[in-house]
Amino acid sequence: GGEGGGGGLKEYESFSDKLQLVERERSTKEKRGPGQLRSAFEPYLPFLAGFAPGELVTVAVVAMVACSVCLSCVLIFGSSYLQLPHWAFILFATFFAAGFLLCLLLIWFHEQLEKRSTFQVPLVPLIPALSILLNVFLMLKLSLMTWLRFFIWLAIGFLIYFGYGIWHSKENLREPKPRDVCARYVVLPSGGLVETVQTVQPETRVAASIVEATGEEEEEGR
Repeated sequence: GGEGGGGGLKEYESFSDKLQLVERERSTKEKRGPGQLRSAFEPYLPFLAGFAPGELVTVAVVAMVACSVCLSCVLIFGSSYLQLPHWAFILFATFFAAGFLLCLLLIWFHEQLEKRSTFQVPLVPLIPALSILLNVFLMLKLSLMTWLRFFIWLAIGFLIYFGYGIWHSKENLREPKPRDVCARYVVLPSGGLVETVQTVQPETRVAASIVEATGEEEEEGR
């Protein structure tokens, strides 16, 4: 009896192990949404599965930009303005380059958006990451006078936009909708969308109309 119970227990454990194996295989084959950890990496990186979709990718992108800026500063200003010794130059360059690659891997571990409406950059996230690094490097190579001209023209553009453009734009000149309206959308069988606008009375008006109606009823009853 004990052996039978032990054999039954072993059989049950093996059956549960089979169920867990089937669940694991099904979870590795199922398609996940963008920003979620790829099912193939979940058994090896279980600590990354608890993040919300896109949360870790956002952090990795911000860290990648920071590593790109620091790496470019070391490569451009390390020997001139920073006057780093040779060992410090190699150490900082290796550290920020490793951080850049780590962020790239973290992004690659997550599902990408596969919808292609018009054009999508190939080899995501490799090409966007290299674009960030090269653009930051080229921007830091610009001279101080170039940056000064850039900020002057940027300030002039802001003054023109906020002083004139925003007040005379076509969007601003459109007649605004009344506040006391409720917009509803009706989907037609053909797939079109029709907007219907209905007037909504504020709560104070509704209460006043109810009081007036009850007063009229009381007078009629008298």
